[in-house]
Amino acid sequence: MKVFLTGATGFVGSHAAMALLDAGHEVLALVRPGAEERLSDDLRGSPEFHILQGDLLDDRLPRRLDFECDAAVHLVGIIRESPRRGLTFKRCHIEATRAALNVASRHGAKRFIHTSALGAREGAYSEYYRSKYDAEFAVREHRVPWIILRPSLVWGPRDHFFTEQARYVQPFFPYPVPGRGKNLVQPVAVANLAEGIVRTLDPEVKTGRILEVGGPERIAVNRLINLIAEAKGISPRKMHLPLGQMRVALGLAERAPLMPTMPIATDQLRMLSEDNVCESRAFFDEFEIKPVTLTAEALREYI
Repeated sequence: MKVFLTGATGFVGSHAAMALLDAGHEVLALVRPGAEERLSDDLRGSPEFHILQGDLLDDRLPRRLDFECDAAVHLVGIIRESPRRGLTFKRCHIEATRAALNVASRHGAKRFIHTSALGAREGAYSEYYRSKYDAEFAVREHRVPWIILRPSLVWGPRDHFFTEQARYVQPFFPYPVPGRGKNLVQPVAVANLAEGIVRTLDPEVKTGRILEVGGPERIAVNRLINLIAEAKGISPRKMHLPLGQMRVALGLAERAPLMPTMPIATDQLRMLSEDNVCESRAFFDEFEIKPVTLTAEALREYI
């Protein structure tokens, strides 16, 4: 199957690209000019991996590209905004998704796999979740048959959350934990998510549905920090801060470029202030995927 893929230079996208190739698919990866260097040697060296140069937000893109595909996998997204670089939730989630749908349908895609986020919903406290929901709405309204995947926190080599937070979990300086640190997340291995993406391409898999994807264990934020510390071979030191106090500190840091970089952004704090869990047994059972549990040993391999 020829698969049009967006986000191949990113965390989930790079793993999904390799999983697609391993499953025998031909991958047509849309890559922004100059971003090819972020692709692994394994990807660039595969005869079944083809680079399509272009920017999703270029209005001329659907007409300029010349290719045909059987399905599309859309993985473009950001976890933290950078307005000065033009990276906003509106552009990278909503507008990019609409553009990917137009490109995919124009070039023959009969199935559109969209990766959203667990917690995406209308009126969510987090702007990230709201933008993900609006992107889902665009997918559901389009004529191409679709499947939406909503993963919880994704972990694995090249991830964003654990790799970034590991910089701040230090033996001498306490890590600032939002509130009591008891909110739950359900970390899912990127290998499991990538395998699920491949399985959704099976023509026998029903379209027009949303699949929530969480790992096999629900873990409190406090324990996440402990796992990172254990992976680094240090004793965890935490400083619990009221959510209101953290919101003020983050807001000041984000408005003053000369202040030190903070472990999380204001919108990420909003996400961490609520549980992010689901019942995903059906996902693993349907696709016959063995769930991988997050451990300190697994983190140690890459952070």
